[in-house]
Amino acid sequence: MRKKTRDYANDYKIVSETAKNGKTKKHTVYTGKYYRYDMPKENLRALKLIYAVCAIGFVALYLAMGFSGSLSLGGDGESATAYVVLPYVILLLPVAMCAAKVAGIICTRGDFEFAQYDKYVLGLRKYSVVLTVSAVACAVGIVIYIIAHSKVSYADIIFSGAALANTALGLFFIRIQDRYDCINT
Repeated sequence: MRKKTRDYANDYKIVSETAKNGKTKKHTVYTGKYYRYDMPKENLRALKLIYAVCAIGFVALYLAMGFSGSLSLGGDGESATAYVVLPYVILLLPVAMCAAKVAGIICTRGDFEFAQYDKYVLGLRKYSVVLTVSAVACAVGIVIYIIAHSKVSYADIIFSGAALANTALGLFFIRIQDRYDCINT
């Protein structure tokens, strides 16, 4: 279903119109498929609010993990642990992309053109899965760290809790997206 970016141009036609003064104006007209969430406006507002809360939650939990001062991330002068730091750093991309895709969905008025649907709705699904897998990797990494080291701090507990909460929120977000899909109009 995904098109290459240059193929989106095939969904548009250039139309020439002659004005009353004799000048010709050209403008583009979308001729492709439209997509929309099949629900009343009140429910759509609620869905967009849920998406926004989830995106804010992802960012807040990511920041909580980073500012926790976890020993596994190099807090308190300890050396950073690669199997915890690497998934945490990788988690930044899907968190940022999910927030951007949610912003795109919220700002879109009316139906989605195919390019918007492909970019925002389908892209959000993919990044949500990557986000959840990265959050699981963070949770597994911190659990391994806690088991392997006898020196465990409250910051490590906060980091692991935020990683698990991010995982749970990611699973919830995927479930919401599966439940409310767009239809072709």
